[in-house]
Amino acid sequence: MYRDLRGRSLAGVPRRSGGVPARPNLPPDDRASDQARLHRLRPGLVFQSLTTNALSGVDVWRTILFVAALETALLTLGAIGPLVLRWDDAARRAIETVSRPLALPIEETAFGILEVADSAMERAIRVISIERGHDPRGFSLLAFGGAGPLHAVSLARRLAIPRVIVPAAAGVLSALGLLVAEVGHDLSQGLVRPLRGADPAALDQILLNLRLRGRAELAGDGIPEEAMVFRTFADLRYLGQSHEVTVPLPCGPTDPSFVISLENAFHETHRRRYGHAAPDEPVELVALRVRATAPSQEVPVVPEGTRSRAPRESAAAWFDRNGAVETKVIHRDDLHPNASLAGPAIVLGEDATTLLPPGTVGRVDPFGSLILEIR
Repeated sequence: MYRDLRGRSLAGVPRRSGGVPARPNLPPDDRASDQARLHRLRPGLVFQSLTTNALSGVDVWRTILFVAALETALLTLGAIGPLVLRWDDAARRAIETVSRPLALPIEETAFGILEVADSAMERAIRVISIERGHDPRGFSLLAFGGAGPLHAVSLARRLAIPRVIVPAAAGVLSALGLLVAEVGHDLSQGLVRPLRGADPAALDQILLNLRLRGRAELAGDGIPEEAMVFRTFADLRYLGQSHEVTVPLPCGPTDPSFVISLENAFHETHRRRYGHAAPDEPVELVALRVRATAPSQEVPVVPEGTRSRAPRESAAAWFDRNGAVETKVIHRDDLHPNASLAGPAIVLGEDATTLLPPGTVGRVDPFGSLILEIR
């Protein structure tokens, strides 16, 4: 039985298999006109469009599912709206189209939207950490993208991650990564066979051929041979499994002891990732891989300095259901290396906004990154 935020039954809501709310059926003409209206929407303006039109039940569901509903919730709670965009009134009217049918306060509805989004992001982090044998408590959370720093502290608290890092170029980190990424080529050859029965000389020849192909690819990119780096891997699995684990190849000559070392490395990797291993089970070699890379040119990312701005007044923002609190508003450009800050605070940047809920403390490192300690 599915229930709303107050525990009331949602038995009448149509659902697809797997419990996902179904999209209400629309007549063909309504679908076309509605798609045209959505096509005209610019990110961040969904609530302006919705609040200028009469909203049906279909519009309410689309508001929830549309990505801008998340931004609207943040605006409603004061995280970004009244400080930057001055759209808090429009955001509240948009959230009200969802809260009114549920008989919930606007702020509680906005928190519900954020909690749904945070839960989805938490599950995604669990997939790439806990489900691969990594304890998130031993890592820092890197927040990037325009919205990542808005959710980072909340996600870190959910997963007991002790530290959040918000780089100086958080909102354009992918573009920066494109500039600084190494040149690389991945090459592989499949050869499904029992690992114990593999001929070491044949494996050595396959790896040599893959290296030669990688060298040719890098040479075609204009990379000098002395700058080329080669790393080798094997895809392995237990006999009968349908998925493989990629394991770095041991250093040293490809001889019978190499095969034993590779098998032991597979058992250990499998244990670390899945919590168990079966050393008595036969291991199957599925493919050999070579990654041919060359380091990129160094790109300076140290902040150029700070700009003087008139101080902003504090603003009221909601961080929990207990109500709004007075929150410091800080410009990212005004934070110099070694500066310290503490929540509640909102850090406004050119490319991203960072939320520091109450109890969060942080500092700025020499590269301009915000290092937030989670309590």
